[in-house]
Amino acid sequence: MDLFQYIVRLQQEMHRALAWQSDRIKVLTQELAAVRTQLEHLERLPRTNIEKIEYSFEQLKVERLDGTLIIGISPADTGVIQDFDMGQQHQEDVSFGQTNSSDDPQQPIRKEAGAYIREQVPKLLEKEANARSLALAPKDRDLIVEDMLKQVDERIRVYFQHMQAEKGQPIQTIREQVFHKVKQDVDAALQRYVEHFGKGEER
Repeated sequence: MDLFQYIVRLQQEMHRALAWQSDRIKVLTQELAAVRTQLEHLERLPRTNIEKIEYSFEQLKVERLDGTLIIGISPADTGVIQDFDMGQQHQEDVSFGQTNSSDDPQQPIRKEAGAYIREQVPKLLEKEANARSLALAPKDRDLIVEDMLKQVDERIRVYFQHMQAEKGQPIQTIREQVFHKVKQDVDAALQRYVEHFGKGEER
């Protein structure tokens, strides 16, 4: 092979190499453009902020609170205090209104909750019983009220301490929220009791 042929061949190889590189650059440029398009699309999508996950108080078992109040009248008239949700028997009760200090921030909640239980619970029980044509004796209503009053003090204390741990809330706001939770518990317990009592009468 003379020098001229060698130079021609070398030029051809260089031309092929440059052509391959040019094609490769085009492919990479297209891929890069596609990636940029995808990134721009993702940037336009609404962002999801993942914040701190907090469990609500009802999801936690705190001391003796199971998330439900206990109604003390058994539909079978056994006199056993039953928790209709948990199916557990409880032997201890906390007396309502143990703390009477005027400096106690929970005292207004106890007073309001006690008034609600004494005044509204008998009316609600009668209303629910009449709606289901159930025979609920006055003594049964009195025992239910008594059981609730025994339990509500401790429930208020635990709810109050939990909410007080969340800094920045005024004391009046905490009181309102605690009473609202206790009221919800009372209403839910009444509903469960009447439903369970009705099933007992059907047997």
